[in-house]
Amino acid sequence: MKRLSILLVLVTLMGINAFAQTARTAQIKTNLGKAKPSMMGSSQRIEDCDTFVNLCVDDELVLYSTTGGYVCGQNEYGDVSKADIFYLPGTTIKGVLLYFGFAKAANTVDKVKVRVWDNDGTFADGNPGAPGTILSEKLVSYQTISDDVNIDADLTYVQFNSPVAIPADSLFYIGINFGYKKNDTVALVSTLDRTGLSCEGLVTSVDQFSDNSWHVFSEYPGDWGLYVSQMILPIVCHELCTMDITPGNPSVCQNKTKTITASGASTYTWAPADGLNVTTGAVVVATGSVTTTYTVTGDGGECSKTVTLTVKPKPVANFSIGPCVSGKKLLTYTGTPNTGVTFNWYKDGVKIAGQTNSTYNSTTTAKYKVRVTVTETNCIDVKEKQVTNDCKEGLTEIFTAEAYPNPFNQSFVINMASGSNELANVRLVDLSGRTLHEYTGVDTSAPFEINESLSAGVYFVRVSQGTTEKMIKVIKE
Repeated sequence: MKRLSILLVLVTLMGINAFAQTARTAQIKTNLGKAKPSMMGSSQRIEDCDTFVNLCVDDELVLYSTTGGYVCGQNEYGDVSKADIFYLPGTTIKGVLLYFGFAKAANTVDKVKVRVWDNDGTFADGNPGAPGTILSEKLVSYQTISDDVNIDADLTYVQFNSPVAIPADSLFYIGINFGYKKNDTVALVSTLDRTGLSCEGLVTSVDQFSDNSWHVFSEYPGDWGLYVSQMILPIVCHELCTMDITPGNPSVCQNKTKTITASGASTYTWAPADGLNVTTGAVVVATGSVTTTYTVTGDGGECSKTVTLTVKPKPVANFSIGPCVSGKKLLTYTGTPNTGVTFNWYKDGVKIAGQTNSTYNSTTTAKYKVRVTVTETNCIDVKEKQVTNDCKEGLTEIFTAEAYPNPFNQSFVINMASGSNELANVRLVDLSGRTLHEYTGVDTSAPFEINESLSAGVYFVRVSQGTTEKMIKVIKE
């Protein structure tokens, strides 16, 4: 749509003529002044307005005599209304600019009705139909129009009390309805000929006779047998989309995928296509091979936004095996990165409950592995090693038992460490010392889960191996 000032458009695109039916002619003023700022949207980030939707390149404007002919007001034809027909589906009309070449006011009271109509429903097979329901109406005094023409040399601007929403599938009409009072006269400037043209939604013009019937200008014989229009300039606005992308700063592990979602528009196009599963639609899945900046365009170019998918390297998991200390060997994570990561330790392929630190004390010979996950990208790496517990000192004296989680909601795990292969006994008792459950033949080298129906409160777990016993206090929430 055009974004030109009124003066620039009329000076550069149009030849302006005074065309008379009688000896008297009216001079059209070309010093139109500045467009009023209120005709534009309150925020160009969300609203886009076009003030010249019915101007064609090379338009020739004409004004007929004020002493007869097609002049609104006191004239021999008794016209009631004049309007232009538009087809701009789904838009909003905020106001209208009217180009009057001549205006005279009998007083400061009499008013012209500036109206927007919908179609009466008879549009079909090229028949433009006629105005139907009045969608909006604003009263403007003849005196105001006269001042605009004769004092300010300006267009007459009318802003409707509320923006007028135009149906998505309908013609609509904008024009004026006037009364007959002596010395009240206004004359709209018209274009000379638009046969075969389509100028940004304009169809043609109509006027209403004194019998209230509507007629298109092209019905008239002689010079008026043309497709013409009047200088009725609706201020057509539509909302601009405002794009948003989630996540705003996505990162992904190399050769892994990331889902990116756009919102704020009706249609979306993504570029470049590299790494994307699709290039249209709100949701795309990007495969990270190299860091790439994508541009998503909404509603055919009304809005756009960029997002950079940052490809991060995979972590490298590793751990060292410490010397024997009190019958245990300390396993310590030595991989990269060492921040922004989480850990899980496994023994012979089984996850060790509650062991999420960067170290773990191994007490028996087994295959241990550490699983490291980068929190930001969910990138994962695993390192497994065979650990031989060949510690000799104090093997029979080493015995530990811990409960996790504690407090617990439903179940908890007993993690035991021992220098002996002897099986253990586990008893669950209440505060009075009464045994609630007893478990025998428990392997101390693997986590042991207790999952019983217990009331909230305090309990004790007695874990014994040979002559060694550990008492653990647990709390059921």
